[in-house]
Amino acid sequence: MKRAVLAGLLIAGGFVAFTTLVRVNPFRMLEPLKVGVPVWSGPDVARSAGLSADEVNNIDIYRQAHEATVNITSTVLRRGWFMEIYPERETGSGFFINDQGLVITNNHVVSGSSEVRVTLPDRSSYPASILVRDPQNDLALLKVAPKKPFKFLRLGDSDKIQIGQKVLAIGNPFGLEGTLTTGIISSSNRTISDENGRELEGMIQTDAAINPGNSG
Repeated sequence: MKRAVLAGLLIAGGFVAFTTLVRVNPFRMLEPLKVGVPVWSGPDVARSAGLSADEVNNIDIYRQAHEATVNITSTVLRRGWFMEIYPERETGSGFFINDQGLVITNNHVVSGSSEVRVTLPDRSSYPASILVRDPQNDLALLKVAPKKPFKFLRLGDSDKIQIGQKVLAIGNPFGLEGTLTTGIISSSNRTISDENGRELEGMIQTDAAINPGNSG
């Protein structure tokens, strides 16, 4: 079954987004949308610097993928002890799935929010609207009005992943933008319960470090 994705990125012969255990999809990076001065000089230069093949792969994937990964800040209005209303900000991660500003993230990142903003790796920030929420699968689709085409990731088929494949997770744990952690796919098709007791099926399990702020 093909599933929609969430949270940071898993790379396992392609990309996958996720939370620690989350309903996910592998996906692949598109070519850069415009030609310019390359930010990555390629494997040959890396090898000449004494890096291993695994390090070269990690660096290459990160350089390509992190520009499509975003930080999401949602503002939720809370009620205090004396019935006063105050704003509370929560953060998560997400990624563009097209160049016109569609962003996929976890539903729990934006649920109940009165305002959502998306911040890119270059620190530019945009207001975002919530187009669709799917609490059952913990998914949400956001829309950002583009001032220019965004770099993005292409969704793929999560049925093709294999246990033991390498995982690279890119997200914003604890608000630390553009953090990369690594691991493997530990298992697939897990069923877990979320904080509201709702069962989430078809989760992919990874041992890559995932922390608050990676969700999306």
